[in-house]
Amino acid sequence: MTLRSRWERFWFEPAPPADLGIARILFFTMMIAVYARRDFAGFSEVSSVFWQPVWPFRVLHLRPPAHAFVWVVQTLWRLSLLFACVGLASRVATASAAILGTYLIGLSSSFGWIDHSDPILVFGMGILALSRCADAFSLERLMRVGRRAPEPGPSGEYRWPGRMILLVMACVFFAAGVAKLRHSGVAWVTSGALSTYLIRGADPLGRSVSAPILGLGLRVARSPVVSMVLAATTLAIEMLFPLALFSRWARRVLVPASFVMLLAIQALMGPDFARFLIAYVFFPPWHLLTNAAVAARRQGRVYPVAAAPPDPVAR
Repeated sequence: MTLRSRWERFWFEPAPPADLGIARILFFTMMIAVYARRDFAGFSEVSSVFWQPVWPFRVLHLRPPAHAFVWVVQTLWRLSLLFACVGLASRVATASAAILGTYLIGLSSSFGWIDHSDPILVFGMGILALSRCADAFSLERLMRVGRRAPEPGPSGEYRWPGRMILLVMACVFFAAGVAKLRHSGVAWVTSGALSTYLIRGADPLGRSVSAPILGLGLRVARSPVVSMVLAATTLAIEMLFPLALFSRWARRVLVPASFVMLLAIQALMGPDFARFLIAYVFFPPWHLLTNAAVAARRQGRVYPVAAAPPDPVAR
């Protein structure tokens, strides 16, 4: 297989539309659940002394907006998230969600604090806006069925969005691993740095993030060997994650391993990766669930044949 064919297969290997359709529903549903209660309009009341715009705001020379303007933008954004979730006017809805969401998330990141879980959601909205994510499990699809439109088959159009998210994740994890090696080297594993982070996360006065979900951080910190193993595992996952771009087996190992790693970090140390975890909805083969549901439904429609009456001669 040539390098070009491998490249095309990675990005455009045919995939069923159900995978992207279900990913769209889950992605925007979780976005609504996470951001429905966040009031971005409050940022318009923050003093301009704290204004430290991120690069898109600097390039476009955007300034802190008025309260009413932000309120209108966030209302339209929530509506676009809802329309994108159900798959109604999906082209306009997903594009609006991407543009308005990028503006609001960028606004919230322009006051000296950038949440590292937000950017991947901006990429996710942009990717869905450029994809055919409403070809399955959408109100648009139901309307096409009423007009007897043919059902779309497997296509590379439903594969590349997940691959693009995988590329973004590879950049994120690899950059995190390089930063550890650049600033600490192998000592990040051997010096017990992870134990320090675990102890700090368990201290209400010392931590700068939310409290850990589990109270096991101190127990892990007491064991230097366990701390070193966890630190080495974390570093290995981050540095090796780009292999997921080239190997199917690496994807099967590193993608779930990174998911468990983020859960473990949040459980033991407290940093909130809930929004980052939303991006993982692009990876499961959701069509297997839909195929199983269809098969179960068909079996339920098969009624048992009535037993024949006994033969009087046989008596």
